[in-house]
Amino acid sequence: MNPLEEDLQSLLAATPLYVEAGISLVRAEPGLVGLSFTPGPGHRNVQDLVHGGLLALLADTAMGLAVRTQLPAGRPHVTVQLGIQYLRPATPEAGSIIGTGRTLKVGRTLAFASADLTMAEGTVIATATATISVAESPA
Repeated sequence: MNPLEEDLQSLLAATPLYVEAGISLVRAEPGLVGLSFTPGPGHRNVQDLVHGGLLALLADTAMGLAVRTQLPAGRPHVTVQLGIQYLRPATPEAGSIIGTGRTLKVGRTLAFASADLTMAEGTVIATATATISVAESPA
């Protein structure tokens, strides 16, 4: 594991939301972060599919962490716009879902990112975009 991956892995492990959801790091390099999520019975919606909110969480997290890889340490950032397009349903029995976030542009106050969510075998199930506000480092 490279230092960037170690940093992001420890961040995910220290955040109860990501631990509870079962999100783990697959890869990280500047401007690109891959995360994995294996849905279980508790992740189903009323139609017996993986809840779209969990897929949005995976996409948003991958994009936010991709932006984080291109910011100075400690620079706050937060998603201010999230758009997701669901292309295919995901069933809990289908196995792992990979979320790959990529930066499109990281500016002084705004960053733009995209993500693809794929099943383990490579089928794209959703795409997403985000606008992320970048704040000044706290003094």
